[in-house]
Amino acid sequence: FNKEFPHIEVRTSVVPSADMPTKLATALAAGSPPDICYIGAPSLVANVIGAGKVEPLDKYRPEITGMDWLEAAKKLVIRDGHMYGVPVNCGVMGLYYNADLYKASGLDPDKPPATWDELLNNAKAIAKPDKAIWGHYFCTKPVPLTADRFWLSYLWQAGGEWLSPDESEVAFNSAAGVEALQFYVDMVHKHKVTPMKAIDNLSMGTEFETGNIGHMTLYAMWVVRAKVMKFPVRTAKLPRHKGEATGTGMGVVPIFKDAKRKEEAWTFLDWLMKPANAIEWNRGLGNLPTRLSLRLEPAWKQVVKENPLIEPFAEGLPTARLEYVGPGALEIAKVVAVGIEGAVFGQKSAKQALDEAAKEANEILKRERAKARG
Repeated sequence: FNKEFPHIEVRTSVVPSADMPTKLATALAAGSPPDICYIGAPSLVANVIGAGKVEPLDKYRPEITGMDWLEAAKKLVIRDGHMYGVPVNCGVMGLYYNADLYKASGLDPDKPPATWDELLNNAKAIAKPDKAIWGHYFCTKPVPLTADRFWLSYLWQAGGEWLSPDESEVAFNSAAGVEALQFYVDMVHKHKVTPMKAIDNLSMGTEFETGNIGHMTLYAMWVVRAKVMKFPVRTAKLPRHKGEATGTGMGVVPIFKDAKRKEEAWTFLDWLMKPANAIEWNRGLGNLPTRLSLRLEPAWKQVVKENPLIEPFAEGLPTARLEYVGPGALEIAKVVAVGIEGAVFGQKSAKQALDEAAKEANEILKRERAKARG
């Protein structure tokens, strides 16, 4: 960018993701935000758009809203026909599995599980709890991403939904929700292919790297790390159940209304949207493009050639869905995650855990609606 636009200097400031909401809120309140900001949390993106803090980008490029963005990206950044940020990268949930454990268990590493039943059967073949070898890992720690990033994909695949169609109440405590959570519970207690312990995305990846875990569900960005593990790693689309669906996260870059250099900021974003630049950005992050057409670009085909582990995740893009990012989203996700933990640790039945979480979540929704009405 600096070579093409030597008159524009880009200065970057790195902020830990945990500190981003507070630091950004402080800067916005003071009227001195950065010109642009990479935001990796969809709920935070929704918050700044809802608060009217960002510029509509279609005023710089009218056709931007009609580009072939993923449906999940459109849902996040387009409001009333206006687009309020550039989705620069995304990731979907997929399956990582240990090819050495497959061979040692008599499984074909070229045939990954395509369904929940196949995943369970393969996990049972691999698991040796007495030797601390486990068939499959999923998130159990009571933090929001356990529910709204990981378990949510299983909920959708079982035919369930997070909220009712009008988003007035939660719907995750349906029969489909109970089925999805019972699948977790049975893996721990009935089939003993998953340990009963607090697991989050980081500990899951770290423990998979030991070579003692058969499968794990994680985002595409882990393919960069998987390439250099001490054993051969394979990837596959997320195993389906009654339907095929996968959760997605994405990074979005908006221009803030109080930015001092809006034209320069747009110049940078316009440059970043060019196919070669967008693909190079994703190559560096180990992520996926947010436009389906970019998968046809020679540059993306080169990325896949260099790292074929990424392709199954790209194949999952058409079924990628965005979690609820409206008022109270993170608070509700935390409540559901606490319920998931309670069921997995045997403190409650799957139905009881979800019913109790639903009661608390509906109170959160009711409170947030009241606040919105003033």
